[in-house]
Amino acid sequence: MDLHPKPQPKPGKPAAKPANKPLAAAQPTPGTAAVKLTRKKPMQIVHSPSSGMNQSQAAQAVHFHAKLSAKRSSRKDEALKGGEGPGQDVKFLPFDGQFLVGCFEDNSPKETRLDYNELTPKEDRKPMSSEVCYEFCRSKPGMLFFAVYEGRKCYCAPYLTLNAGTGGEGQCEAICEGKPTEMCGGMHKISAYEMHRCGDTAEDAQKALEQFKEEEKKCEEIYEEGAGLLKGMDVTSDAIDVGAVRNAIQEMARDVNSKVSAVHNRMDDAEAASKELKEITKTVELDNLEGIRKVEGAIKKLKEEEEKYEKVCDVLDAHLEENSMGRQLKKFGIDAEAVKKLGLKETAPGPVHRMPEDVRVKLECDKDVKDGCDDFDLMYWVEGTNIGIKSEIYIPAEEPDPMKPANWKMAFLWKCFDMCQRTEGCVAADIYGQVDEKVKVWSGNCAMKSKIADVFMGKVKGKFSFTLDTGFILEQYFQQDKDSIKWVIAA
Repeated sequence: MDLHPKPQPKPGKPAAKPANKPLAAAQPTPGTAAVKLTRKKPMQIVHSPSSGMNQSQAAQAVHFHAKLSAKRSSRKDEALKGGEGPGQDVKFLPFDGQFLVGCFEDNSPKETRLDYNELTPKEDRKPMSSEVCYEFCRSKPGMLFFAVYEGRKCYCAPYLTLNAGTGGEGQCEAICEGKPTEMCGGMHKISAYEMHRCGDTAEDAQKALEQFKEEEKKCEEIYEEGAGLLKGMDVTSDAIDVGAVRNAIQEMARDVNSKVSAVHNRMDDAEAASKELKEITKTVELDNLEGIRKVEGAIKKLKEEEEKYEKVCDVLDAHLEENSMGRQLKKFGIDAEAVKKLGLKETAPGPVHRMPEDVRVKLECDKDVKDGCDDFDLMYWVEGTNIGIKSEIYIPAEEPDPMKPANWKMAFLWKCFDMCQRTEGCVAADIYGQVDEKVKVWSGNCAMKSKIADVFMGKVKGKFSFTLDTGFILEQYFQQDKDSIKWVIAA
Protein backbone atom coordinates (compact mmCIF):
# COMPACT_ATOMS: atom_id res chain seq x y z
CA MET A 1 0.00 0.00 0.00
CA ASP A 2 1.32 3.45 -0.90
CA LEU A 3 1.42 5.43 2.37
CA HIS A 4 2.58 8.57 0.56
CA PRO A 5 -0.39 10.13 -1.28
CA LYS A 6 0.04 12.67 -4.00
CA PRO A 7 0.20 16.19 -2.50
CA GLN A 8 -2.68 18.53 -3.15
CA PRO A 9 -1.73 21.26 -5.69
CA LYS A 10 -1.29 24.75 -4.34
CA PRO A 11 -3.76 27.38 -5.60
CA GLY A 12 -2.69 28.70 -8.97
CA LYS A 13 -0.01 26.11 -9.49
CA PRO A 14 -0.13 23.03 -11.72
CA ALA A 15 -0.37 19.65 -10.01
CA ALA A 16 2.91 17.88 -9.44
CA LYS A 17 3.62 14.79 -11.52
CA PRO A 18 3.08 11.58 -9.58
CA ALA A 19 6.20 9.97 -8.20
CA ASN A 20 7.25 6.55 -9.49
CA LYS A 21 7.77 5.26 -5.96
CA PRO A 22 6.80 6.24 -2.40
CA LEU A 23 8.58 9.29 -1.04
CA ALA A 24 11.34 8.43 1.40
CA ALA A 25 11.38 10.01 4.83
CA ALA A 26 13.95 12.70 5.42
CA GLN A 27 17.22 11.52 6.91
CA PRO A 28 17.74 12.36 10.61
CA THR A 29 20.14 15.10 11.49
CA PRO A 30 23.27 14.13 13.44
CA GLY A 31 22.58 13.65 17.11
CA THR A 32 18.88 12.83 16.68
CA ALA A 33 16.83 9.68 16.19
CA ALA A 34 14.28 10.26 13.45
CA VAL A 35 11.21 8.07 13.51
CA LYS A 36 8.47 7.81 10.92
CA LEU A 37 4.92 8.06 12.23
CA THR A 38 2.60 5.85 10.20
CA ARG A 39 -0.32 3.49 10.74
CA LYS A 40 1.27 0.39 9.31
CA LYS A 41 2.29 -1.65 12.37
CA PRO A 42 0.63 -2.48 15.70
CA MET A 43 0.40 0.52 17.99
CA GLN A 44 3.39 0.71 20.30
CA ILE A 45 5.86 3.11 21.87
CA VAL A 46 9.49 2.10 21.37
CA HIS A 47 12.46 4.02 22.70
CA SER A 48 15.36 3.39 20.32
CA PRO A 49 18.69 5.19 21.00
CA SER A 50 21.00 5.82 18.06
CA SER A 51 24.67 6.56 17.82
CA GLY A 52 25.65 10.08 18.81
CA MET A 53 22.82 10.54 21.31
CA ASN A 54 23.08 10.74 25.05
CA GLN A 55 20.75 8.67 27.18
CA SER A 56 18.29 11.48 27.90
CA GLN A 57 17.98 12.29 24.21
CA ALA A 58 17.62 8.62 23.31
CA ALA A 59 14.86 8.17 25.87
CA GLN A 60 12.95 10.99 24.22
CA ALA A 61 13.11 9.46 20.72
CA VAL A 62 9.71 7.91 20.18
CA HIS A 63 8.83 5.38 17.54
CA PHE A 64 5.09 5.47 17.25
CA HIS A 65 3.05 3.19 15.00
CA ALA A 66 -0.74 2.96 14.97
CA LYS A 67 -2.29 -0.31 13.84
CA LEU A 68 -4.44 0.01 10.76
CA SER A 69 -7.14 -2.64 10.60
CA ALA A 70 -8.40 -4.17 7.37
CA LYS A 71 -11.41 -1.87 7.45
CA ARG A 72 -9.30 1.20 8.10
CA SER A 73 -6.87 0.12 5.40
CA SER A 74 -9.78 -0.07 3.00
CA ARG A 75 -10.94 3.38 3.98
CA LYS A 76 -7.43 4.67 3.61
CA ASP A 77 -7.29 3.28 0.09
CA GLU A 78 -10.50 5.15 -0.56
CA ALA A 79 -8.92 8.26 0.89
CA LEU A 80 -5.99 7.97 -1.47
CA LYS A 81 -8.38 7.65 -4.40
CA GLY A 82 -10.87 10.29 -3.28
CA GLY A 83 -10.68 13.75 -4.83
CA GLU A 84 -8.24 12.85 -7.56
CA GLY A 85 -10.39 14.21 -10.34
CA PRO A 86 -13.75 14.35 -12.11
CA GLY A 87 -15.74 11.15 -12.27
CA GLN A 88 -14.29 9.80 -9.02
CA ASP A 89 -17.08 7.79 -7.36
CA VAL A 90 -15.22 6.91 -4.14
CA LYS A 91 -15.95 9.36 -1.33
CA PHE A 92 -13.60 9.97 1.57
CA LEU A 93 -15.11 9.52 5.02
CA PRO A 94 -13.92 12.36 7.31
CA PHE A 95 -12.32 11.59 10.66
CA ASP A 96 -14.33 12.19 13.81
CA GLY A 97 -11.62 12.35 16.46
CA GLN A 98 -8.03 13.30 17.20
CA PHE A 99 -5.46 12.98 19.97
CA LEU A 100 -2.14 14.54 20.82
CA VAL A 101 0.94 12.46 20.03
CA GLY A 102 3.47 14.85 21.57
CA CYS A 103 5.97 17.64 20.97
CA PHE A 104 8.63 16.85 18.35
CA GLU A 105 10.59 18.01 15.38
CA ASP A 106 9.11 16.73 12.12
CA ASN A 107 11.39 15.87 9.20
CA SER A 108 8.69 14.56 6.87
CA PRO A 109 8.97 15.95 3.29
CA LYS A 110 7.22 19.31 2.99
CA GLU A 111 5.88 18.37 -0.43
CA THR A 112 3.67 15.71 1.18
CA ARG A 113 1.99 18.23 3.49
CA LEU A 114 -1.09 20.41 3.07
CA ASP A 115 -0.50 23.88 4.53
CA TYR A 116 -3.43 25.70 6.12
CA ASN A 117 -2.35 29.22 5.16
CA GLU A 118 -1.55 28.25 1.58
CA LEU A 119 -4.86 26.48 0.95
CA THR A 120 -7.20 28.74 2.93
CA PRO A 121 -8.12 32.16 1.59
CA LYS A 122 -6.98 34.93 3.90
CA GLU A 123 -10.52 36.10 4.62
CA ASP A 124 -11.52 32.55 5.71
CA ARG A 125 -8.62 31.92 8.07
CA LYS A 126 -9.33 31.58 11.79
CA PRO A 127 -7.10 32.10 14.82
CA MET A 128 -5.20 28.86 15.17
CA SER A 129 -5.89 26.05 17.65
CA SER A 130 -5.73 22.26 17.47
CA GLU A 131 -9.46 22.24 16.74
CA VAL A 132 -9.13 24.66 13.82
CA CYS A 133 -6.30 22.62 12.32
CA TYR A 134 -8.22 19.39 12.88
CA GLU A 135 -11.32 20.74 11.14
CA PHE A 136 -9.14 21.77 8.20
CA CYS A 137 -7.42 18.38 7.92
CA ARG A 138 -10.12 15.87 8.88
CA SER A 139 -11.74 15.81 5.44
CA LYS A 140 -8.55 15.87 3.37
CA PRO A 141 -8.11 12.55 1.53
CA GLY A 142 -4.93 10.71 2.45
CA MET A 143 -4.12 12.88 5.46
CA LEU A 144 -3.83 10.96 8.74
CA PHE A 145 -1.98 13.46 10.95
CA PHE A 146 -1.84 17.19 11.57
CA ALA A 147 0.52 19.57 13.32
CA VAL A 148 0.32 23.07 14.82
CA TYR A 149 3.38 25.25 15.46
CA GLU A 150 4.58 28.79 16.15
CA GLY A 151 1.20 29.42 17.80
CA ARG A 152 -0.54 30.19 14.49
CA LYS A 153 0.45 27.70 11.79
CA CYS A 154 -0.95 24.32 10.74
CA TYR A 155 -0.43 21.55 8.22
CA CYS A 156 -1.81 18.07 7.45
CA ALA A 157 0.38 15.08 6.56
CA PRO A 158 -0.04 11.45 5.47
CA TYR A 159 2.78 10.56 7.88
CA LEU A 160 5.20 12.25 10.24
CA THR A 161 8.93 11.68 10.67
CA LEU A 162 9.55 12.65 14.28
CA ASN A 163 12.56 13.14 16.49
CA ALA A 164 13.00 14.62 19.93
CA GLY A 165 15.44 17.30 18.75
CA THR A 166 17.99 19.08 20.84
CA GLY A 167 15.70 20.76 23.34
CA GLY A 168 13.79 17.76 24.59
CA GLU A 169 10.09 17.14 24.21
CA GLY A 170 8.95 20.09 26.28
CA GLN A 171 9.75 22.88 23.83
CA CYS A 172 6.18 23.47 22.70
CA GLU A 173 5.38 26.68 24.53
CA ALA A 174 3.78 28.80 21.80
CA ILE A 175 0.30 29.79 22.93
CA CYS A 176 -2.41 29.11 20.33
CA GLU A 177 -3.83 32.33 18.94
CA GLY A 178 -7.30 30.83 18.88
CA LYS A 179 -7.14 29.17 22.29
CA PRO A 180 -4.87 30.77 24.91
CA THR A 181 -5.15 27.76 27.23
CA GLU A 182 -3.53 25.50 24.61
CA MET A 183 -0.02 25.25 23.22
CA CYS A 184 0.47 25.17 19.45
CA GLY A 185 3.98 23.81 19.15
CA GLY A 186 7.00 26.10 19.28
CA MET A 187 9.38 27.93 16.99
CA HIS A 188 11.28 24.72 16.14
CA LYS A 189 8.85 21.99 17.13
CA ILE A 190 5.31 20.90 16.38
CA SER A 191 2.45 19.66 18.49
CA ALA A 192 1.73 16.44 16.58
CA TYR A 193 -1.76 14.97 16.43
CA GLU A 194 -3.19 11.80 14.93
CA MET A 195 -6.71 11.72 13.51
CA HIS A 196 -8.96 8.71 13.87
CA ARG A 197 -12.50 7.49 13.58
CA CYS A 198 -13.82 6.37 16.94
CA GLY A 199 -16.16 3.91 15.25
CA ASP A 200 -13.31 2.10 13.47
CA THR A 201 -11.79 0.64 16.62
CA ALA A 202 -15.21 -0.31 17.98
CA GLU A 203 -16.08 -1.96 14.66
CA ASP A 204 -12.75 -3.81 14.65
CA ALA A 205 -13.48 -5.13 18.15
CA GLN A 206 -16.99 -6.25 17.19
CA LYS A 207 -15.71 -7.86 14.02
CA ALA A 208 -13.00 -9.74 15.96
CA LEU A 209 -15.58 -11.01 18.45
CA GLU A 210 -17.97 -12.12 15.71
CA GLN A 211 -15.18 -13.86 13.81
CA PHE A 212 -14.11 -15.68 16.97
CA LYS A 213 -17.70 -16.71 17.66
CA GLU A 214 -17.89 -18.37 14.23
CA GLU A 215 -14.56 -20.15 14.75
CA GLU A 216 -15.61 -21.21 18.25
CA LYS A 217 -18.84 -22.76 16.96
CA LYS A 218 -16.94 -24.75 14.34
CA CYS A 219 -14.31 -25.91 16.84
CA GLU A 220 -16.89 -26.88 19.45
CA GLU A 221 -18.54 -29.23 16.96
CA ILE A 222 -15.18 -30.77 16.10
CA TYR A 223 -14.32 -31.03 19.80
CA GLU A 224 -17.63 -32.75 20.65
CA GLU A 225 -17.12 -35.26 17.83
CA GLY A 226 -13.58 -36.03 18.98
CA ALA A 227 -14.58 -36.22 22.66
CA GLY A 228 -17.43 -38.63 21.83
CA LEU A 229 -15.10 -40.96 19.97
CA LEU A 230 -12.56 -40.80 22.77
CA LYS A 231 -15.19 -41.70 25.35
CA GLY A 232 -16.21 -44.71 23.29
CA MET A 233 -12.61 -45.92 23.18
CA ASP A 234 -12.15 -45.42 26.93
CA VAL A 235 -15.33 -47.27 27.89
CA THR A 236 -14.47 -50.13 25.55
CA SER A 237 -10.96 -50.55 26.94
CA ASP A 238 -12.31 -50.53 30.52
CA ALA A 239 -14.72 -53.36 29.69
CA ILE A 240 -12.09 -55.64 28.13
CA ASP A 241 -10.00 -57.91 30.32
CA VAL A 242 -7.55 -59.07 27.65
CA GLY A 243 -4.39 -57.02 28.18
CA ALA A 244 -3.16 -56.99 24.59
CA VAL A 245 -6.54 -55.85 23.29
CA ARG A 246 -6.96 -53.19 25.95
CA ASN A 247 -3.46 -51.86 25.32
CA ALA A 248 -4.13 -51.56 21.59
CA ILE A 249 -7.30 -49.56 22.21
CA GLN A 250 -5.58 -47.37 24.77
CA GLU A 251 -2.73 -46.60 22.37
CA MET A 252 -5.18 -45.38 19.74
CA ALA A 253 -7.12 -43.46 22.39
CA ARG A 254 -3.97 -41.64 23.52
CA ASP A 255 -3.49 -40.24 20.02
CA VAL A 256 -7.07 -38.95 19.91
CA ASN A 257 -6.84 -37.69 23.49
CA SER A 258 -3.77 -35.56 22.73
CA LYS A 259 -5.64 -33.83 19.90
CA VAL A 260 -8.86 -33.39 21.88
CA SER A 261 -6.97 -32.04 24.91
CA ALA A 262 -5.08 -29.54 22.74
CA VAL A 263 -8.39 -28.18 21.44
CA HIS A 264 -9.81 -27.96 24.96
CA ASN A 265 -6.81 -26.05 26.28
CA ARG A 266 -6.76 -23.58 23.40
CA MET A 267 -10.51 -23.20 23.75
CA ASP A 268 -10.07 -21.97 27.33
CA ASP A 269 -7.33 -19.48 26.33
CA ALA A 270 -9.30 -18.10 23.40
CA GLU A 271 -12.49 -17.74 25.43
CA ALA A 272 -10.55 -15.84 28.10
CA ALA A 273 -9.18 -13.45 25.45
CA SER A 274 -12.69 -12.96 24.05
CA LYS A 275 -14.06 -12.19 27.51
CA GLU A 276 -11.23 -9.72 28.13
CA LEU A 277 -11.97 -7.84 24.89
CA LYS A 278 -15.68 -7.66 25.74
CA GLU A 279 -14.91 -6.19 29.16
CA ILE A 280 -12.45 -3.64 27.78
CA THR A 281 -14.85 -2.40 25.09
CA LYS A 282 -17.49 -1.81 27.79
CA THR A 283 -15.25 0.29 30.02
CA VAL A 284 -12.74 2.06 27.75
CA GLU A 285 -13.37 5.37 25.99
CA LEU A 286 -12.10 5.48 22.39
CA ASP A 287 -11.48 9.23 22.20
CA ASN A 288 -7.90 8.99 23.41
CA LEU A 289 -4.69 7.16 22.54
CA GLU A 290 -4.59 5.08 25.71
CA GLY A 291 -8.10 3.75 25.19
CA ILE A 292 -7.48 2.85 21.55
CA ARG A 293 -4.25 1.09 22.53
CA LYS A 294 -6.04 -1.02 25.13
CA VAL A 295 -8.77 -2.11 22.74
CA GLU A 296 -6.41 -2.82 19.85
CA GLY A 297 -4.10 -4.71 22.20
CA ALA A 298 -7.03 -6.88 23.29
CA ILE A 299 -8.04 -7.41 19.64
CA LYS A 300 -4.49 -8.50 18.81
CA LYS A 301 -4.43 -10.92 21.75
CA LEU A 302 -7.78 -12.45 20.75
CA LYS A 303 -6.63 -12.93 17.15
CA GLU A 304 -3.42 -14.58 18.33
CA GLU A 305 -5.31 -16.97 20.61
CA GLU A 306 -7.89 -17.62 17.90
CA GLU A 307 -5.12 -18.53 15.46
CA LYS A 308 -3.69 -21.05 17.94
CA TYR A 309 -7.18 -22.39 18.61
CA GLU A 310 -7.93 -22.75 14.91
CA LYS A 311 -4.64 -24.57 14.34
CA VAL A 312 -5.31 -27.35 16.87
CA CYS A 313 -8.93 -27.58 15.68
CA ASP A 314 -7.70 -28.11 12.15
CA VAL A 315 -5.39 -30.90 13.36
CA LEU A 316 -8.27 -32.69 15.09
CA ASP A 317 -10.56 -32.03 12.13
CA ALA A 318 -7.98 -33.49 9.72
CA HIS A 319 -7.79 -36.59 11.94
CA LEU A 320 -11.58 -36.90 11.91
CA GLU A 321 -11.73 -36.26 8.17
CA GLU A 322 -9.36 -39.14 7.57
CA ASN A 323 -11.02 -41.35 10.15
CA SER A 324 -14.67 -40.32 10.06
CA MET A 325 -16.94 -43.13 8.92
CA GLY A 326 -19.57 -40.71 7.65
CA ARG A 327 -17.10 -38.71 5.59
CA GLN A 328 -15.50 -41.83 4.19
CA LEU A 329 -18.88 -43.28 3.20
CA LYS A 330 -19.48 -40.20 1.06
CA LYS A 331 -16.01 -40.53 -0.42
CA PHE A 332 -16.67 -44.11 -1.54
CA GLY A 333 -20.27 -43.43 -2.56
CA ILE A 334 -21.77 -45.83 -0.02
CA ASP A 335 -25.49 -45.22 0.56
CA ALA A 336 -25.87 -44.64 4.31
CA GLU A 337 -29.65 -45.11 4.16
CA ALA A 338 -29.27 -48.49 2.45
CA VAL A 339 -26.84 -49.58 5.16
CA LYS A 340 -29.28 -48.36 7.81
CA LYS A 341 -31.95 -50.65 6.36
CA LEU A 342 -29.55 -53.60 6.66
CA GLY A 343 -29.12 -52.70 10.31
CA LEU A 344 -32.86 -52.77 10.87
CA LYS A 345 -32.94 -56.33 9.52
CA GLU A 346 -30.41 -57.32 12.24
CA THR A 347 -28.60 -59.67 9.86
CA ALA A 348 -24.80 -59.61 10.10
CA PRO A 349 -22.38 -59.96 7.17
CA GLY A 350 -21.14 -63.54 6.63
CA PRO A 351 -17.46 -62.98 7.60
CA VAL A 352 -18.32 -61.75 11.11
CA HIS A 353 -16.74 -63.83 13.91
CA ARG A 354 -15.03 -66.11 11.37
CA MET A 355 -13.10 -68.89 13.12
CA PRO A 356 -12.05 -72.55 12.56
CA GLU A 357 -14.52 -75.22 13.62
CA ASP A 358 -12.30 -76.64 16.36
CA VAL A 359 -11.89 -73.18 17.89
CA ARG A 360 -15.66 -72.67 17.88
CA VAL A 361 -16.20 -75.94 19.71
CA LYS A 362 -13.56 -75.10 22.29
CA LEU A 363 -15.14 -71.69 22.78
CA GLU A 364 -18.51 -73.41 23.38
CA CYS A 365 -20.30 -71.21 20.87
CA ASP A 366 -23.22 -72.29 18.67
CA LYS A 367 -22.69 -72.91 14.96
CA ASP A 368 -24.19 -69.64 13.74
CA VAL A 369 -21.27 -67.59 15.07
CA LYS A 370 -21.89 -64.52 12.92
CA ASP A 371 -24.85 -63.65 15.20
CA GLY A 372 -22.75 -64.18 18.32
CA CYS A 373 -23.02 -66.97 20.86
CA ASP A 374 -26.36 -67.93 22.37
CA ASP A 375 -25.16 -68.30 25.96
CA PHE A 376 -22.84 -65.28 26.17
CA ASP A 377 -21.68 -62.16 24.40
CA LEU A 378 -18.66 -62.89 22.26
CA MET A 379 -15.66 -60.56 22.30
CA TYR A 380 -13.82 -60.98 18.98
CA TRP A 381 -10.67 -58.92 18.50
CA VAL A 382 -8.47 -59.11 15.40
CA GLU A 383 -4.87 -58.11 16.08
CA GLY A 384 -2.53 -57.31 13.19
CA THR A 385 -1.26 -54.59 10.87
CA ASN A 386 -3.52 -51.56 11.20
CA ILE A 387 -4.25 -49.58 8.00
CA GLY A 388 -6.78 -47.09 9.33
CA ILE A 389 -9.57 -46.51 11.79
CA LYS A 390 -12.93 -45.10 10.72
CA SER A 391 -15.12 -43.78 13.50
CA GLU A 392 -18.65 -42.54 13.98
CA ILE A 393 -20.83 -41.13 16.73
CA TYR A 394 -24.60 -41.26 16.99
CA ILE A 395 -26.73 -39.08 19.28
CA PRO A 396 -30.23 -40.61 19.52
CA ALA A 397 -31.74 -37.47 21.10
CA GLU A 398 -30.90 -35.47 17.98
CA GLU A 399 -32.50 -37.93 15.58
CA PRO A 400 -36.16 -37.58 14.51
CA ASP A 401 -36.54 -41.38 14.47
CA PRO A 402 -33.70 -42.80 16.59
CA MET A 403 -32.49 -46.34 16.03
CA LYS A 404 -32.35 -48.97 18.73
CA PRO A 405 -28.88 -49.97 20.00
CA ALA A 406 -28.95 -53.39 18.31
CA ASN A 407 -29.96 -51.88 14.96
CA TRP A 408 -27.34 -49.13 15.09
CA LYS A 409 -24.60 -51.64 15.96
CA MET A 410 -25.60 -53.86 13.06
CA ALA A 411 -25.72 -50.88 10.65
CA PHE A 412 -22.25 -49.80 11.74
CA LEU A 413 -20.99 -53.37 11.26
CA TRP A 414 -22.21 -53.27 7.65
CA LYS A 415 -20.56 -49.88 7.12
CA CYS A 416 -17.23 -51.28 8.32
CA PHE A 417 -17.63 -54.36 6.12
CA ASP A 418 -18.37 -52.23 3.03
CA MET A 419 -15.49 -49.89 3.85
CA CYS A 420 -13.03 -52.78 4.15
CA GLN A 421 -14.13 -54.19 0.80
CA ARG A 422 -13.45 -50.82 -0.86
CA THR A 423 -10.12 -50.19 0.87
CA GLU A 424 -7.03 -51.54 -0.82
CA GLY A 425 -5.24 -54.15 1.28
CA CYS A 426 -7.99 -54.59 3.88
CA VAL A 427 -8.58 -58.22 4.89
CA ALA A 428 -10.21 -57.85 8.31
CA ALA A 429 -11.41 -55.37 10.90
CA ASP A 430 -12.20 -54.86 14.57
CA ILE A 431 -15.41 -53.07 15.50
CA TYR A 432 -15.61 -51.57 18.95
CA GLY A 433 -17.28 -48.71 20.80
CA GLN A 434 -20.04 -47.89 23.26
CA VAL A 435 -23.72 -48.38 22.49
CA ASP A 436 -26.42 -48.40 25.16
CA GLU A 437 -29.83 -46.84 25.76
CA LYS A 438 -28.49 -45.22 28.93
CA VAL A 439 -25.66 -43.48 27.06
CA LYS A 440 -26.30 -40.12 25.34
CA VAL A 441 -23.58 -40.48 22.71
CA TRP A 442 -22.98 -43.79 20.94
CA SER A 443 -19.69 -44.46 19.22
CA GLY A 444 -18.37 -47.04 16.79
CA ASN A 445 -14.83 -47.63 15.53
CA CYS A 446 -13.82 -49.71 12.52
CA ALA A 447 -10.11 -50.66 12.74
CA MET A 448 -9.12 -52.18 9.39
CA LYS A 449 -6.22 -54.64 9.04
CA SER A 450 -4.00 -55.64 6.14
CA LYS A 451 -2.57 -58.68 7.92
CA ILE A 452 -3.67 -60.79 10.90
CA ALA A 453 -1.38 -62.08 13.62
CA ASP A 454 -3.78 -63.07 16.41
CA VAL A 455 -7.49 -63.25 17.08
CA PHE A 456 -8.56 -62.85 20.73
CA MET A 457 -11.92 -64.29 21.73
CA GLY A 458 -13.66 -64.25 25.06
CA LYS A 459 -16.94 -64.21 26.95
CA VAL A 460 -18.22 -60.74 27.82
CA LYS A 461 -20.67 -60.20 30.65
CA GLY A 462 -23.87 -58.25 30.08
CA LYS A 463 -25.10 -59.86 26.87
CA PHE A 464 -23.42 -57.29 24.63
CA SER A 465 -25.64 -54.52 25.99
CA PHE A 466 -23.07 -51.82 26.77
CA THR A 467 -19.97 -52.15 24.60
CA LEU A 468 -19.50 -52.99 20.95
CA ASP A 469 -16.69 -55.54 20.53
CA THR A 470 -16.74 -57.65 17.42
CA GLY A 471 -14.88 -58.19 14.16
CA PHE A 472 -14.66 -60.02 10.87
CA ILE A 473 -12.20 -61.63 8.45
CA LEU A 474 -12.88 -61.60 4.73
CA GLU A 475 -13.55 -65.16 3.53
CA GLN A 476 -10.76 -65.41 0.95
CA TYR A 477 -8.09 -64.35 3.45
CA PHE A 478 -9.56 -66.63 6.14
CA GLN A 479 -9.35 -69.71 3.91
CA GLN A 480 -5.82 -68.81 2.89
CA ASP A 481 -4.30 -67.96 6.28
CA LYS A 482 -6.49 -69.55 8.96
CA ASP A 483 -3.81 -72.08 9.89
CA SER A 484 -1.14 -69.40 10.38
CA ILE A 485 -3.34 -67.19 12.58
CA LYS A 486 -2.96 -67.57 16.31
CA TRP A 487 -6.43 -68.13 17.80
CA VAL A 488 -6.48 -67.11 21.48
CA ILE A 489 -9.40 -67.86 23.81
CA ALA A 490 -9.24 -65.55 26.80
CA ALA A 491 -9.89 -67.06 30.18
